[in-house]
Amino acid sequence: MCLLGALATWTPFDPIPQREQDRFGVCVSPRYGTLEDLTIGDLRFGWYYDYQFQVSPARPAGVEYAQLVWGYPPDWAKLALAVLLNRGSLWIVGNEPDNQHQDGRTPQEYARVYHNVYQFVKRLDSAALVAVGGISQPTPLRLQWLDMVLSAYQERYGRAMPVDVWNIHASITREQQGSWGSGVPVGVAATEGQLYAIEDSVNADIFAEYILTFRRWMRERGYQDRPLIVSEFGVLQPAEYGFPPERVVEFMEKTCRFMLEARDPELGCPSDGYRLVQRWAWFSLNEPPWDEALGEGFNGELLDREAGVLTPMGQAYVQLVLSAAR
Repeated sequence: MCLLGALATWTPFDPIPQREQDRFGVCVSPRYGTLEDLTIGDLRFGWYYDYQFQVSPARPAGVEYAQLVWGYPPDWAKLALAVLLNRGSLWIVGNEPDNQHQDGRTPQEYARVYHNVYQFVKRLDSAALVAVGGISQPTPLRLQWLDMVLSAYQERYGRAMPVDVWNIHASITREQQGSWGSGVPVGVAATEGQLYAIEDSVNADIFAEYILTFRRWMRERGYQDRPLIVSEFGVLQPAEYGFPPERVVEFMEKTCRFMLEARDPELGCPSDGYRLVQRWAWFSLNEPPWDEALGEGFNGELLDREAGVLTPMGQAYVQLVLSAAR
């Protein structure tokens, strides 16, 4: 009775939001604070996720929360409670499952993991939406890995893989064993793929081609009608490598405007006016900048956690959201 009485009454997650500004999201790094811990000031966004699933996620001012199941097997009891108390949520299965430095699963392993989580969630909440874990970047090697996932699923379960929402990351990194970047996808017989240079990290043309390429891939496999989210994009390389805030902001503005405006009747989502992308999340809200001594951190943080103020990137994101709201 207590569980039933606690069931949530908020609006289910809609991958195609009613308001333009709600397309904008952020990635929150939980090791550096939760959304409740952070002073976000004037920063506005429509949705977020924090690389985990929660029974009672924070939803300040009605912001939407996307659940993510990272690691397998999950705590099934906690997962069941999270599903029941957050009906209609978006559930992302894994984080960069192709990437040896993240989930690191073969296509066959991921097909099994996805199936088991999908079935578990749907049995408890038929209104839930399930999305694949975002591949690191939609390059030919990564699309080959995804094709192998679809084939493995079909072979093992005798039907096409059910996907409510397609999801990608859009990093521009080098695909080469033993080098910087995302390496080669697990289970793919190759030693290298796209040999991007560090300077390519802020190439908005490559980003746009990523989106077009993935939408073509979706159409060719019968998924054109599904929403597409880009759940992680940004500039990972530190300012010291030649990426000061003004270059990061320029990349942010170009890529966000592309996603806001890009439509194609041959490729886009029919239920969203043939837009190519339905939602996106900037990396990140609170990941600290690169620290050479610690060997950790990235670039693109929207919030200076210690000062409690928006960075130049955060200020630019605010303006993009406000512009979309007009």
